[in-house]
Order: sequence, then structure tokens, then C-alpha cells
Amino acid sequence: MAKEYQGSCLCGAVEYTVKGPFLRFFFCHCSRCRRSSGTAHGANTFVRAGNVTFTRGKEQVKRFNLPDAEQFSRAFCSECGSPVPYQSRDGKVDVVPMGSITNFDARKVDAHVFWDSRAAWYDAGLEAPRKTAAELSKN
Repeated sequence: MAKEYQGSCLCGAVEYTVKGPFLRFFFCHCSRCRRSSGTAHGANTFVRAGNVTFTRGKEQVKRFNLPDAEQFSRAFCSECGSPVPYQSRDGKVDVVPMGSITNFDARKVDAHVFWDSRAAWYDAGLEAPRKTAAELSKN
């Protein structure tokens, strides 16, 4: 039996379940993923189409299909703006933003994709000091 995971947006207005197995798990460094996430890369997993079920707030989900791109889309909670799962434009897979899964257990990333498009500051950022929440709260 496939494992089932729960996920939600930041404010909790949108909740979902996703059934594994995960087909792929990528960190995408393309400029579109960087712009849409506001971070160094997107972190998405892909499951078979229909393996995501919204259990709360489906009406809160808004979708954006980038007009000049064949495949690029984003879905997000209309309350808090957090990314949420969506079905690919070709209908073959459901795309799940990994940060939205609440009970995810360890799985290795399959690949860094569009590596040659990564942000110029990404590599240097990997060398930055690492701080825990407790260390940050000490001031």
C-alpha cells in the first residue's frame, strides 16, 4: 500500500493528502522557479496524476499558468500565498511543493535541475554559517 502524506499552506486554509510513491524529487534552479518561490530553487516532487486530494480549502487555491511557457504553472493559497499542489498542464503528474508536506520523512533529492541557471550567490551561500533557532533567539 502506498504511503499517504498530509500537507497544507502556511495559514492552514488549504489542506491536502498526497499518496506516494514519489516519482521524482527535484531542486529546480531555473529562473522561473527562483522568481516564483523567491528563493534559490524550487523543491518539488511529482506523483501520479490524481494522487493529491484536497481535504480543505480547495476553493482557496488559485492557479497561474505562465502564458509564454508550455509547462510552467504555479498554484497557491489565495489567503497566505503559500504554494500548494497542482496538476501539470499535460495532466500526467501532480506537482507537490515539498515544503508544504507536514509529515515528510527523509528521501534523497533525485537531481538539481537547470543547474547552469542557478543564482550566482547560491554556491557561496552553502558556505555560510549554519544557525539553529535556539542560537538565533539568543541575540
